[in-house]
Amino acid sequence: MIRFTMAKFFVLSLLVVVPSLFVINCLAQDVNFELQIVTVATENTDGLCRLNRSANAFGHQLFVVGMGEPWNGGDMREQGGAQKIRLFREYLEPFKDREDLILLFIDAYDVILNADSDTILRKYLSFFPENRIVFGAEPFCWPDRTLAPQYPPVIFGERYLNSGMFIGFAREIYALLAIARDLNLQDGDDDQLFYTRVFLDLDRRVKLGIALDSMSYIFQNLNGMQEFVGISPQSAKNSGDFVMLENFLYNTNPLILHGNGPSKSQLNVLENYLTHGKIYQARKKFFFLILLELL
Repeated sequence: MIRFTMAKFFVLSLLVVVPSLFVINCLAQDVNFELQIVTVATENTDGLCRLNRSANAFGHQLFVVGMGEPWNGGDMREQGGAQKIRLFREYLEPFKDREDLILLFIDAYDVILNADSDTILRKYLSFFPENRIVFGAEPFCWPDRTLAPQYPPVIFGERYLNSGMFIGFAREIYALLAIARDLNLQDGDDDQLFYTRVFLDLDRRVKLGIALDSMSYIFQNLNGMQEFVGISPQSAKNSGDFVMLENFLYNTNPLILHGNGPSKSQLNVLENYLTHGKIYQARKKFFFLILLELL
């Protein structure tokens, strides 16, 4: 668990445009935000090991919920997955009223983290100061394409919700998960369809403060975007300790990568640079020195 002070947020937020009223309000409250990263996994797989490697590389403690439990959420390649909602809600129950707690939920088997907690919190609080929950976005309306016309238009960016990654305050996230309980959502129902229907309900969307990260400031869903996502050229020029991801279409540097759908092969390729960024940079320096010697 990493705590992020508002004093630090104030200094860092000077780098981006934020509503001054929001900054003043946060400073007055002097809130210390804590980030918890949560995933649901019922068995250990190579994908979960990959996620753990990326978490360890940036000093995260990853909270894995549901390990060892039978999976009743259907085939992960098709519709299903609502068991994740129930398990996440049960985990969140003791923390549901904490105003200082920000939760990052990510899928377990096809996600890579590429930033530390301070960076994640800074981007969330800076780019989405008025939103209590932010989901990743994608170019496809799935699993029910007939819902596409109901989505609010976007000026620029991706329009459709993806449930594999979202961040928000504990109170609002618990209220969102409680809707599934009230609707008697079953483990085999579809989690993305549930979140989509809540988002498309204007009253609920406004009440819970839900938004989509359409420009991939934080979240990058790969499916349908493979040709626009890669390693930032800036990473090849500097000598930093990690490699940045870049969305070349929107000129953003997303922090968390989701290999959803058929994009998992590219996720595996990018992992060689992202998860092992420090090793990669060290090797780059080493081979550069060898090259100088040869010249």
